[in-house]
Amino acid sequence: MKVKSIILACVACTFFLAYACGDKVERPTPIMTQDQIDANKAEFDAPTIPSGGVVGGVKHYTCPNGHEGSDAQGSCIVCGTQLVHNQAFHDQQATTPPAAGAEPPQNTSGVWHYTCPNGHDGGSGSATACTQCGTTLVHNQGYHDGTNATTPAATPSVTTPPPAPEPAQNADGVWHYTCPNGHEGGAGSASACTVCGTTLAHNQFYHN
Repeated sequence: MKVKSIILACVACTFFLAYACGDKVERPTPIMTQDQIDANKAEFDAPTIPSGGVVGGVKHYTCPNGHEGSDAQGSCIVCGTQLVHNQAFHDQQATTPPAAGAEPPQNTSGVWHYTCPNGHDGGSGSATACTQCGTTLVHNQGYHDGTNATTPAATPSVTTPPPAPEPAQNADGVWHYTCPNGHEGGAGSASACTVCGTTLAHNQFYHN
């Protein structure tokens, strides 16, 4: 019975002390005002758009599951799926007029400024991705080498008449090609013998 009384007395003292000291607890002074907190939250929540990776709001690589894309290859930051190349990025880029003074994608000789390192056709005016394999295009020095190149005037071709064919027999009546089996006759080329069908062989005596 005495134990229960002691326990009840302790509980009562605890509640009394908590009530008596409750108004004396000093609350810490806020480090930031509510306006500062709201401003930081708005800045944190604002979407970050990587430079150079968006043309007209179209991402260069997109998530096949519909999540936010990116300007570079990699994995989706939401689901981890590999991002896929977005052809609409290049379609949008092609319709965007170049800035004043910008070099054209192709020079006067039709050479692309940037080309695929894997040798695929086509190119671009900047280091974008190849439309066939997705590899980043590399700078093509040949673009600058041929910028002011002039095409030489076409030289009129001179047609050389073919040499007159040699006759089947020379002045002495010797055939140019004869049968290796000794049959009579011959021809002016390695045709078939009219007797046995064997291909005629060249006769050196024709030229003697």
